[in-house]
Amino acid sequence: MKTLKKVLTMVMTFALLLTGFVMNPVKADGEGYKATLGYANADWSVQEWGDKANTMVNGAGTYAVSWDLAEGQTVNGALVFVVDIAGAATDFAAQGIGLSDLKVKVDGTDLAVDMSKVVTGDIEEKGNFRIEIYNEYGSTKEAPSVDIATIVAAKNLTVEFTLAVAGNTAKLGYSDPAWGVQEWGDNVNVNVNGSGTYTLSWDLAEGQAVNSAIVFVVDVVGASADLLAEGKEINLTDLKVKVDGTDLAVDMSKVVTGDIEENGNYRIEIYNEYGTTKEAPSIDITKLVAAKNLTVEFTVDVVSAGYTAKLGYSDPAWGVQEWGDVVNTAVTGAGSYNLTWNIPEGSTANSAVVFVVDVVGASADLLADGKAFNLTALKVTADGTELAVDLSKVVTGDIEENGNYRIEIYNEYGTTKAAAPIDITKIVASKTLAIDFTLEVIDAPTATPEETTPAAPAVTFDPAGKYNAYLGLQTPNWTYRDAWNSANGIGSEYWGSFIYGNETKQQYGVVTDVEVAGNGTYSVKLTDFGSIISDDFTTAKQDYFNLLYISTDIPLSEDIKITDAKIIMDGKTIKTFGEAFLDPDEKEYVKILFQNIWNDDVKELPFYVAPTSSVEMKFTISGFSYDNEAAGEEQTTPAPTTPASNVPADEAPSGNILPIIIAVVAAVVVVAVVVVLVLKKKKANK
Repeated sequence: MKTLKKVLTMVMTFALLLTGFVMNPVKADGEGYKATLGYANADWSVQEWGDKANTMVNGAGTYAVSWDLAEGQTVNGALVFVVDIAGAATDFAAQGIGLSDLKVKVDGTDLAVDMSKVVTGDIEEKGNFRIEIYNEYGSTKEAPSVDIATIVAAKNLTVEFTLAVAGNTAKLGYSDPAWGVQEWGDNVNVNVNGSGTYTLSWDLAEGQAVNSAIVFVVDVVGASADLLAEGKEINLTDLKVKVDGTDLAVDMSKVVTGDIEENGNYRIEIYNEYGTTKEAPSIDITKLVAAKNLTVEFTVDVVSAGYTAKLGYSDPAWGVQEWGDVVNTAVTGAGSYNLTWNIPEGSTANSAVVFVVDVVGASADLLADGKAFNLTALKVTADGTELAVDLSKVVTGDIEENGNYRIEIYNEYGTTKAAAPIDITKIVASKTLAIDFTLEVIDAPTATPEETTPAAPAVTFDPAGKYNAYLGLQTPNWTYRDAWNSANGIGSEYWGSFIYGNETKQQYGVVTDVEVAGNGTYSVKLTDFGSIISDDFTTAKQDYFNLLYISTDIPLSEDIKITDAKIIMDGKTIKTFGEAFLDPDEKEYVKILFQNIWNDDVKELPFYVAPTSSVEMKFTISGFSYDNEAAGEEQTTPAPTTPASNVPADEAPSGNILPIIIAVVAAVVVVAVVVVLVLKKKKANK
């Protein structure tokens, strides 16, 4: 009988897993996120899936899920041991929240936890934030974060976890003149996650004393490099030093800060025998005497570090290009700036298809302060010869709606094509091409009602209709498939069931687009493309796509919802978006963006190897008045350039969950029958 109970328990667990009722907690609206304990012992006879052990999580902080075992119930080892925070994965990622500490207690006793082996994130791609302590079916099987043999409890099993906004660790650095008493942040550190006041307090060991200093600093590890990448920097606004609770006088004007050692850290140098503060100390180091405690309290603001202005140029053949990797300069506000391109030997800038300057992020930041840049002067010089520029025809502003301030001198794809401020045939240089520009900061213009009122859409969504979805991409070497409604889309020589090599002028691969007919899951795919993608990655020295997207002829509508969007390469899911990111530049149709290196919201994907066999993009759509049970199956490239004829609502297929339930129940019954037969056979053999 015990064997039968155990097997039936496993059968019911299997059934629950099939139907999705286990390990799938629900977010409580308005109350944060529900965190639940997930545990099963080695034979599944003792389990807990959050019915008794759960708590509400509301962001950064310390939480605990505690399971009081029933009388006679014991925890011994583990097959699964996790915490799931329901629905939090996307929000946590957006807010930079992650796991910073974890404690496991059995009957009140702490177990040793190797934090480096705890796995976190949307592991099951369900939108939950999982803390995987151990899972026989996960990566922690090979590298457990705890010794599962020590997970033994008869009363209580508790997991205490701390969530914090990702930041940088600030460490105290100190040594006395004899190097006898030292501290380098192993014991005295704090997490710095933005503007605020932070405290480093060092409780001295018995018999230990601080007496003067040869080095006395604070290092915020990696902060300068991280913030610089975001166009930000740290500004120290206040500093207090206390010895045994008594404040020392600090001359803020003599405190040296910044990436002093050029190692990416942000250093607050209070005194350093080997630094500039030796000659001008910010404190009287003879007063730095403590027998109990040394405390440093510092206040920082995260501010703009200015902007990077980048040259953007390509000749008409796209053979000679520069996109700011070599030619860039810092723009700190109003003033005059220069970009000079020393053209590589053997290359010549001859005419242009694109010739711009982008001041990265400037428009967005200035607009937030009610300000804007205004271009007051512009000079273009080719091999030392100044070219005529009609300043009235130069187009400026956030032209691409990506937050950058662009100075468009000429763009084949922009408004300057029709009214060029420069004679592009005069752009001929084999040595240098230079741009000098002057900016002033002005109050941002107030939009007129006509500018702020959106135009009525040219097309409207028909919930009973049929539409099409098309694969789109661009490699770093410009092999591409553009959107169906672009100049290179349907009807052009560059459009078909293939991707087009801009450099080679050849067609590659087989593209499978899909007809979207009702609510369901759909897929577009590229196969049989040989080595072109890996070759392009190698040639461009870039290991990721410029663009990955799905363009559709589905009109934008509040009724449409795109979820569970996945990018899959060579059969491996690279990333899942719980809610798809729609291209903000597409104003009429649904366009799902997976990667766009020019859009900070989807600039990066997790690292992936250049695909060699397939690139697939999936999505689930709702908002139609009918369901498509066959959605997701591969279909040939739709021929029409407009949506197919509408399907009447009364003829549209409707989804039915009954077959799924029947299938699950049938599976459970089959397993149960097999179990009974096996037991009968065993009984007969006795």
